[in-house]
Amino acid sequence: MVLRRIPFDSRRGQEVLLVLYALMDLGGIHGRQEVVDHISGKRWYEIIAEDLVPTRTSREARYRIDLAWARKDSVLAEYVNNLERNAWELNRLGREVIDRVFAKFRSGEWDIGRCEYLTLEFKQVAVPGYQIKPGDRKRLSCGDPLSDYI
Repeated sequence: MVLRRIPFDSRRGQEVLLVLYALMDLGGIHGRQEVVDHISGKRWYEIIAEDLVPTRTSREARYRIDLAWARKDSVLAEYVNNLERNAWELNRLGREVIDRVFAKFRSGEWDIGRCEYLTLEFKQVAVPGYQIKPGDRKRLSCGDPLSDYI
């Protein structure tokens, strides 16, 4: 299943969901820093060491840049209004997407355990009472041997 051509369990699909939900949680119009800080402050994004390294083209941590790109994808999918520069606002379609995705997670049609970029805190927002299961995906660090996760 996809969120407008972005698989829900891909990194970008999970980042789009985080951006949409953060905008709903905050309400109104917000800038990039405010939205990303909200996601970080709520501990919804499973951040590992390599996510904190600045990108080659920016002094910002990679995860912050990735969340900004997820917002761009959300605008292109027409989930977020693009009224002016650095003004992010969830629209009706974005709210409907959150409702549909959460319903699929809650019904078991989509397995939230496949979403390794979402923390337990966020998974419990999407699926109240959710607990980690043995088969749930875990974030792999580029420096970690694959055998540690098998």
